[in-house]
Amino acid sequence: MTKHKFFVIILICTLFIVGARITPVQANNVNIITPTPVGTPITDPNGQDGLPFTVSQGEPVPEEQQQEIKAVIQEYFEIRYNALSTSQSENFQLNGFGSTVSDETDTKVFLDMELGKLTLEIKYAELNHSRYVDYKYFIDFNNFNMDILNQLVTVSAMENNEFTSENAAMGNPVDPHIAKMSGLNHIIILRQEQNQWKIISDYYNDFLWRSLRQPGKSVEEMLDMLNTIEARPVVAESRESIGVENIPLLMPDDLSSHEYDRDGAVQYALNHAEDGTYNPNYPSYDNGLHGDCTNFVSQAIYEGGGASMWMPPGYLPLPSYDGGSGWYLLDSMQRGASWNEVGGYISDPTLQAPYGFYDFVIQNTNNHEYFNEGPEGIELTVPVGGYPAELMVGDVIQYNDGNDPFWEHTAIVVGFDANNGEPLVASHSPNLQSVNFKDVVSHVKTRFIHIERSDGNPPIKSEMNRFSAPDDDAGGNPANPCLNTNGDYGNNYFGSCFNGGNITSGFLFRDIEIPIGNSKN
Repeated sequence: MTKHKFFVIILICTLFIVGARITPVQANNVNIITPTPVGTPITDPNGQDGLPFTVSQGEPVPEEQQQEIKAVIQEYFEIRYNALSTSQSENFQLNGFGSTVSDETDTKVFLDMELGKLTLEIKYAELNHSRYVDYKYFIDFNNFNMDILNQLVTVSAMENNEFTSENAAMGNPVDPHIAKMSGLNHIIILRQEQNQWKIISDYYNDFLWRSLRQPGKSVEEMLDMLNTIEARPVVAESRESIGVENIPLLMPDDLSSHEYDRDGAVQYALNHAEDGTYNPNYPSYDNGLHGDCTNFVSQAIYEGGGASMWMPPGYLPLPSYDGGSGWYLLDSMQRGASWNEVGGYISDPTLQAPYGFYDFVIQNTNNHEYFNEGPEGIELTVPVGGYPAELMVGDVIQYNDGNDPFWEHTAIVVGFDANNGEPLVASHSPNLQSVNFKDVVSHVKTRFIHIERSDGNPPIKSEMNRFSAPDDDAGGNPANPCLNTNGDYGNNYFGSCFNGGNITSGFLFRDIEIPIGNSKN
């Protein structure tokens, strides 16, 4: 996502993770199971973007105290969800987090920021008709750790939910669309005060927290801005009524481009949107301050949509936190900024600087060499309170939380609500699957990117496996097959095989057709 210096509230604590995964806790149904100590510490998964905690040894938490702690955390989450529902926000404004959070001096920074953040979310939800009409949430408690010296308990927990928003309920009161969010990790720190457990910090990395860590973004300023905005109108039209069955090509012909597989991109997004379904062949930026949203959308466009990835000619790029020029990814530190930055703040197309995703996609006439391969499209005109009629599955929606040039979130369109025709999207950070585009994150502005095609030749994608005898999946010559093959002559290999002998080593390339006689051992 966007590249900025973030203000991070540094929480100084000691933690050492113990315990195996515990049975999920559903709202109003607490089920306690004692964890098994395994002595696994928290590690920093993404270098400078990892969790801002000091790691040191701790002790297991007794079962009885786990039950007490879980009850407090359960009440804390119940207050949060009630605050974002259609009828309970007034209670939150009066009582805040009640007795679940400490009111000691060292908790004040966290408490003030969290109260302000949730107040912003309530206001956003009112403007976008995305408050919860109904909800169900699940908390997976992963680990409990006791810091004996400082008398702190650290709990690692994962939040998942299902909810029906006002938007969905207005579209179909009888059978509304149900949205899902998964995999939001929380590190919650508590201590005992007068024989009661109190929360003193809750670290989690969602969209609005990332926004508030940007320089110049404060709760007060953002709330003042929201108070000047009128609620969005409710637009309830069927998809068919706005005429989108035969949308014409929106860009001039380009013989150097190829077709974008929309359905393939959507299927990839649906297969990998939820927690636990990430593609292991790609790095994840979930635990970092930038989030994983644009990385996920680029994956869908490349893996499922068949877009062509640009590769720097003749050299490998140096590792970089910021990313180089172009739309490509080799690993977490060797990638183009266009691959996983939201973009949209470089207004001068002549600048010799890395471009974010938005800048790359819509500047399809740019002559820089790294624009020669990758997705091409245009930004669509948005009707007031609605979405563009030209929007299609596989297109992209981006979000801005205020009136500034920095856009913070990217999602991919995976369908349209059968009841009201509104776009449904999938995203990472947060992990959402088939959620109404208005319900995604707290936002003020949206922009819609129609991806029409990919520049460059269709990519050749093949799984490459090293193999050695006696593997049975090496390809062979049908006229004189090598031994240790499976008879699948669509596979090809580089290795040693003479006169039908054994293959002893080499590389296997699946599903690449190389005419017989055009390749050598």
